[in-house]
Amino acid sequence: MPSDNFQQFVLLFFLGLGLLLAAVMNVALRIAPTSHRAAGTMLAGGAALFACHLFEGDADLTRTVAIVWVAITIPVFILGTDTGTRWLVAVAERSKRPQAAWWCCGLLGVLTIALAAARYEGREESHVDAQTAELESLANLNRRTTPTLSRSETFFLRTDGGANVNVWEPVRKRSASEQAQVEERFFREVWNRDHVIRTAPPDDSVNCYGWVFTGGRFWIAEADVEKILDHNDYQDVNDPMPDDLVLYRKGGIVVHLAVVRYTAPGRSPIVEGKWGFNSVHLHAADMSPYGRELRFYRSPRAGHLLAGLPNRESPPLEDDRTE
Repeated sequence: MPSDNFQQFVLLFFLGLGLLLAAVMNVALRIAPTSHRAAGTMLAGGAALFACHLFEGDADLTRTVAIVWVAITIPVFILGTDTGTRWLVAVAERSKRPQAAWWCCGLLGVLTIALAAARYEGREESHVDAQTAELESLANLNRRTTPTLSRSETFFLRTDGGANVNVWEPVRKRSASEQAQVEERFFREVWNRDHVIRTAPPDDSVNCYGWVFTGGRFWIAEADVEKILDHNDYQDVNDPMPDDLVLYRKGGIVVHLAVVRYTAPGRSPIVEGKWGFNSVHLHAADMSPYGRELRFYRSPRAGHLLAGLPNRESPPLEDDRTE
């Protein structure tokens, strides 16, 4: 993406080009009928807009150039006609009256309020759209890379309430170089690297839920997270403390889980979690690509691990089932 400074340069350059071409057209056609000069003016503006679109390809930028160009050229064109001159003189005569001047002031105030409201609403929608795009980009990024096939294990882990939780592990893992490329693309396209501290490298052996509930051993599906929180006596809290969990949702659907590491009065808690198949990151709870629809949970139990985890010295048997 080009910088804002460069886009401003492009906008001003092609706006200036359009105005220059319109001026040249109208000077060259100064004795021609008004309809010819109007056609020449539109042709000049269209040429500048077409050149802007070819150069930059940004529809929003081209639209901005068009709006500003029209806002400048139409009044200038009108005032360059006999009718426009007579209208200007009539307006000037009427503006001598105090009431007319204050009517203009009031109209300007209304327009300013309307523009401020439209600008605010546009920025709010852009902010929401940006967060949605970040989450969707994170979810879709895996589809643009070599997939990691996973197999369901031949055993289940268990909640404290006795419910089974299925787990997965990779059949074929990405290489370290490929994982690094995936993460580099993620930070280039989705998120600002300055907002996080990496505490562990990328690894597609486990997702965020497995990182919390299996100690970084296996994958766990999003569908099982609410069940685990319920069966292991996690309660929603408003005063997060270290070792509490923070659960992120999008439209009420679970999308991410992390662990609270540090808290300070008046500041967002610092949490640590694994971002999908990417690295483990330390960051402010409200500064992640998973949005700000988050809640904190606490349990009286010791730790977050599920029951039934096998010893690392005795790995579970493999099978050929894939997901």
